[in-house]
Amino acid sequence: MSITIIKLIAAFTMLLDHIAAVFGVAGWCFFSGEMLRNIGRIAFPLFAFAIVNGWYHTKDKQKYFSKIALFAAISQIPYSLAFSTTNTMLLKAGERLYYIGLSYKWTVLLFFVVIILLNYCFMKKNNIALEQYHIILFLLFLFNSVMVKINGIWVLYDTLNVLNTFLCGLLILHHYEYIKKNSIDKKCVCSVINSMVFVLLCFFRADYGDYFAGIALVLLLYFAYGKKVMGSIVIIIWAFVLYAVIYTNLENALFSMLSILFVLLYNEHKLPKFKNFFYVWYPFHIFLIGIISVIIKMGIKL
Repeated sequence: MSITIIKLIAAFTMLLDHIAAVFGVAGWCFFSGEMLRNIGRIAFPLFAFAIVNGWYHTKDKQKYFSKIALFAAISQIPYSLAFSTTNTMLLKAGERLYYIGLSYKWTVLLFFVVIILLNYCFMKKNNIALEQYHIILFLLFLFNSVMVKINGIWVLYDTLNVLNTFLCGLLILHHYEYIKKNSIDKKCVCSVINSMVFVLLCFFRADYGDYFAGIALVLLLYFAYGKKVMGSIVIIIWAFVLYAVIYTNLENALFSMLSILFVLLYNEHKLPKFKNFFYVWYPFHIFLIGIISVIIKMGIKL
């Protein structure tokens, strides 16, 4: 089974999960969403596996990282439209219709912005090249710090899409590989500071950010990569701890474990990669879901 097929399976199960999340058990009750949500638990381990696979096989890791960061930014408005729970509820009396603000206290945001800028100045003074991903991270961090509501609809909300979770995991892997190859130096320390600001302020707000769960799976699959049985054991333990132990939902755990069937069937057989399809699919499908949700809300208001 090629990585393309695995991604298609992940994309389909994710679609079912998101339909149920917005229109089912967590939103408009058009569906009995429990089964769809259970099936949706298959998606994240497969996407985490695909992200690690891409990291291993890409010829340009900075470009790979930058593309994920770009689509993390593109996906945030669709994600907010679809998954802000208040976007599926009637407006409350006296509720503010328009709002622009920060998702962090301004003192916290200012503190970390100053740290980043001072770090950039130190890098420039010591002739340490400012890499492209440093700038991308800073801009994405600022973008993720903004909250916007228009006519009662959140278009930028506090929670972040799952691509931010993958970015946090890849940042840690990037620094691990650098230290393993070059040891710790000034450039490494400066880069880690830039990255850790993003990770510390974003991972807990991102999808699968609770308990460091999403990042942990990416890291564990990285170290188990190339060993399908070990990777499957990692997914089983991860699913059991997260869903059965922490969330006390055994059904979610069992369905999440089903993803190992596709991991065990994975091979290097190459099919058309649909190079940008999966990047576009994520914001596209949640945008449609979000728009439909907003139309329903506005229709009910009328």
